Amino acid sequence: IQWQASRIRADGTFSSTPKISKDLDSGVQILDAAGGVVLITLEPQDTAGLKGDYYTELQVEFASGPYTVATGKMTVVKDLIS
Repeated sequence: IQWQASRIRADGTFSSTPKISKDLDSGVQILDAAGGVVLITLEPQDTAGLKGDYYTELQVEFASGPYTVATGKMTVVKDLIS
């Protein structure tokens, strides 16, 4: 299982080089395999220096090959509360 986030450009496209990447060894946790529930944990250093909108993608490797099972958008904003 791999999760990545890439900056969304002004024209709506996104970079093929992820700014954040997580896998089972670094921030992806399977909560319910049968139900398809995973938890992605981001650490402060993952988003340090980032801001704006990011395209996200979750990919699972099956015997028949990799499949993108979820996509989305996350927004990184500067902290209001410190």
